[in-house]
Amino acid sequence: MATFMQSLGTVDLTIWGNYEFSEEQTEVFEEHFQTLDDVMDFYNTWKRLSIKSAAFNEAGIMPGEAIAQTLAMEWTEMVQKVTGGNPEHEQAFLAVDNQREVWNPAERELIEKAEPFLEEALNIYNQKQIF
Repeated sequence: MATFMQSLGTVDLTIWGNYEFSEEQTEVFEEHFQTLDDVMDFYNTWKRLSIKSAAFNEAGIMPGEAIAQTLAMEWTEMVQKVTGGNPEHEQAFLAVDNQREVWNPAERELIEKAEPFLEEALNIYNQKQIF
């Protein structure tokens, strides 16, 4: 895990400047990200929560534990903030997620380590929100 964490410090964010977003994605992202600070706030939140998820998984924390449920709540809030709750806007982000082969390798490895735990935590969190 330490080697992996060190690799995250060398992530080159300029790769995203060359990423070819669709016209729809560009419209959505421009609506939600007014400034570079908005973009960086989202990126840093995504990265922090992804690191937590990977670390919780590595530490053997169960997705239903309170700390994991707080993570799921924070993830849900992040998604709500950048999509406004609009399913079409969420799809714009998911389309980028579905093209991980063009991501920076360290970011791709991070989400691959984080995602299984995060999905379980989110499933539990969302079920609790229904009742």
